[in-house]
Amino acid sequence: MYKEMALTLVQARDRARKDLSMLLDGEDPSAKRDASRKAMLFKDFAEDYITREVMPHHKGYKQEISRIRLHLIKHFGNYPVVDITHDQVTSVHLEIGGKYPAGANRVVKILSAMLTKAEKWGVVPAGTPNPAKGISFFRELPRDRYVTPEELPALIESLEQEDIYPRSAFWLYLLTGFRKTELLSAKWSQVDFENRQFILPDSKGGRPHYLPLTVEAMAILEGIPRLQGNPHIFPGLKEGAHLADLKKPWIRIRKRAGLEDVHIHDLRHTIASWLVQAGNSLYLVGKILNHKDLRTTERYARFAQDNLRDALEGTSQRMTGIAGKSGSAEVVPLGKKQTA
Repeated sequence: MYKEMALTLVQARDRARKDLSMLLDGEDPSAKRDASRKAMLFKDFAEDYITREVMPHHKGYKQEISRIRLHLIKHFGNYPVVDITHDQVTSVHLEIGGKYPAGANRVVKILSAMLTKAEKWGVVPAGTPNPAKGISFFRELPRDRYVTPEELPALIESLEQEDIYPRSAFWLYLLTGFRKTELLSAKWSQVDFENRQFILPDSKGGRPHYLPLTVEAMAILEGIPRLQGNPHIFPGLKEGAHLADLKKPWIRIRKRAGLEDVHIHDLRHTIASWLVQAGNSLYLVGKILNHKDLRTTERYARFAQDNLRDALEGTSQRMTGIAGKSGSAEVVPLGKKQTA
């Protein structure tokens, strides 16, 4: 602590000496610092932010980096960071939102976080308003698509026509509820064959996640050939790398199955909805899917309605039976008197 304070004092004294020297030479040190800030282009700041903040500290950073480079650097790259305006951010948000409303919201949230860091790092003067704050976000409706019991046979028949790696991956998505990136980047060292569980040491929830593996999931894993020298369950084309994506085989699979509106992530929705429909609690489903917040799992609550109805009907029949009312016709509605 004292060392940090000493360093701060040394730095402050050093700056004071430099400022005094500039003043004696007829220069304005504050003006020079302001000019330096204005000279910092967004594209340079963005790459610095990716290196210092995103890659070391953000999970799933590849998608965030893609959004920064594809959208933010594209629109703001040649502007000094301090010159970006609220109107510009609003315009970019509306432009992206024309096709991708949810994506547009994510881009603005990333920009807001970047500009907050810009102030902390001295890229913009302290107290500079954040132009990405106060944007009216697009309304986001969660996808409510899952594979129904009627659709599943066609899907299975279609995916069975694929090669071993994509076929196994899609089976595991259905049987485990893994997130796409979690499965594609998985290594054999994460599979505990003895205890039949999969270990995610650094999961999205920020803590190790232990997922039990069913007999069926274990059989899928045991049937996947291992590539010598590659630690990943699903090896990629580059040496030592994992499979990058499964877009092409999924397009083929869903087209053959007649399910072209089903996305890969909907397979995760599928196991969640089936678990709830089978009578499992939202808490249990959230634990399986590794949801940090139960509110995330509550989107599946509607699938429990049939089970609630069955439970109520069963209890109602038991209660009326004990009361000597064997049939619904014998139950007197509330507010009415029984006639002779």
